[in-house]
Parts: sequence; C-alpha cells; structure tokens
Amino acid sequence: MEATEVSIAVIVREGMILAANRGDSVSNSGQWEFPGGKPMKGESPEDCVVRRVKEELSVDISIIDKMDAYNVETSQNKTFRIYPFFAEVGDGKFVLSLHSKAEWFSPMQLMSLAWPETDLPVIDEIVNRIFVKGRLV
Repeated sequence: MEATEVSIAVIVREGMILAANRGDSVSNSGQWEFPGGKPMKGESPEDCVVRRVKEELSVDISIIDKMDAYNVETSQNKTFRIYPFFAEVGDGKFVLSLHSKAEWFSPMQLMSLAWPETDLPVIDEIVNRIFVKGRLV
C-alpha cells in the first residue's frame, strides 16, 4: 500500500508548542493535532507545511529544524509518511479555518491531549529531545 504523504509543523514559541483542535466539520473532530497537510503535486514537504499552515491558521512560519520522516499504519489500515518540522511563527493573529481552537502547551502537557495516531511519534520525539538533549531545537 502506498503511503499518503503529510507535512506537519511543530510550532514553538518560548518553550511552548502550538496544538490545534480539529473542528466539527473534519474527520477526527475534537482531537488535537499539529497543523499541516498533504502536498500538491511536485511540492516539497517544506513548501507544503509552510503553505498548509498559512491556509489553516493565516500565519507565516519559518522552518527552524526537522525531524526524521516516519511511516505510520493506522488502525484503519491506512499508511502515512509523515514529515515533521519545527517552526517559528512571526507576529500575527491566528485565524482558524479548519480548527475550533489553537492553544500553546508545554511539551509535557501534550501527552495529556487526545491525538490522532499519526502524530503520536512526534509527541514521543518531543519528549525524547527534552530529556536527552535538554531542549526542543
């Protein structure tokens, strides 16, 4: 089965991480996620995540680091290839299009939120970076 590619942004600010709660009009409503989405034909994972965050939150981001890409097979037998990036956001107010809310959380608070299966390895990597490296990026 071919994997569906998805780029996601772990947006950081002063040690906090942005998570967005999926609205009622989308699948997995009520779950938290990192903003992002699927690339257009020929679009790089980096360009995709910048575009998708702009579409979803109406803000520009700058990529500051990336994690290794990984595959996830969900309980619905779908396979995803995830490209996670750490990013910073400039000034500007979030305008939500797909999400019911977006909030800043400490890395440890992330573990208590409901996440889709595809984002769980990113949570593990965030926690690992803090305990092993002593920092996110």
